[in-house]
Amino acid sequence: YVLNVLNSNPESNMQAIRYLMNNGVNVVGVEAGNEVYGKYASFSEYIADFEPIFKLVAKEYPQIKKGIVGAANLSRKEFAKWNQDLAAYKGDYEAVILHYYYTQRELGEAYEMIPLRSAYDESAKRTDLEKAFDKANELLMSKTMIQDAVAYAHSTFEGKALWITEWNTKPSEMLCNTLLNGAWQFREMVAYSDKIEYFLIHNGVGPDKYGMISKQNKYDSEKTEMIRRTGYYAYVLAAEAKGASIIEKNKPLEYQVDADGEICLAFTNMDEAYDFAIKLGDLKIESITINYVAGKHIYSAAGTVGYMGKGSKPSYEINRIVREAYNGTIPKNAFGYILIKTKK
Repeated sequence: YVLNVLNSNPESNMQAIRYLMNNGVNVVGVEAGNEVYGKYASFSEYIADFEPIFKLVAKEYPQIKKGIVGAANLSRKEFAKWNQDLAAYKGDYEAVILHYYYTQRELGEAYEMIPLRSAYDESAKRTDLEKAFDKANELLMSKTMIQDAVAYAHSTFEGKALWITEWNTKPSEMLCNTLLNGAWQFREMVAYSDKIEYFLIHNGVGPDKYGMISKQNKYDSEKTEMIRRTGYYAYVLAAEAKGASIIEKNKPLEYQVDADGEICLAFTNMDEAYDFAIKLGDLKIESITINYVAGKHIYSAAGTVGYMGKGSKPSYEINRIVREAYNGTIPKNAFGYILIKTKK
């Protein structure tokens, strides 16, 4: 829950938290504002606004964790100074909150290639989209924004949990709700789930293409059904595959067997299908299943995407998680995980 520390008062914030808790919403953490570092002259001014609320939360709901907002963009001296002051702060809080996005700055080469607002026909071959998304795939899968964020947070704010309460590609009309964007989200969540306590998509339940799930809106056509976008499937699969080893093509298989005798292997493959043999030495296998989302193209979607212009029919090619016996092949244009159950 995001507190209104900038333009409200402690009691009003507490009333909102009480309302949620009393109506069955399990509030596990409160965030002291949303990117407030751009609105205060100094961190000390921020302290004066959030400390009174934090004290009330700690007294009334000691189980709720408290998070303080840090700055992800360190290119500006005042933001770097904000984080220095936050790191030195000795008050009562459990987590540091950072927001991360890939934008035009990192993905501009691909963004400039995407043919925005053109009529989309799922049955037509789109070489322009293929080239643009191949470039986006190259950039997204090679850059290390979240990896660097984790390293920075744990070295700078020692002993504090990391909450990334916003992250995605931006603006939403470029890549969001495509197979590629979901594959990238899935990969990052699996890789860093043990290092980030809360990892929340921006506007996940809402009408924008950022969203994972919502009812009818100006972006999609259904009038009655809840629309599940690609990010929804990425989050479901990532939650199931938490702690998995990550498969890398043409590299030896690395794995670990958990206490239940299971092995989980996660993959993202934005290319042609390839054979992947699973050899586990003396371990006896009970079953191997593969759970994944796939599309004809890496720009395939679960509804409307930003590149679709007037006259386009939304593509619902991505509409489910495929769960089946593993046949030795990692599917084309797919992300998900392989679950191996061994005999004890």
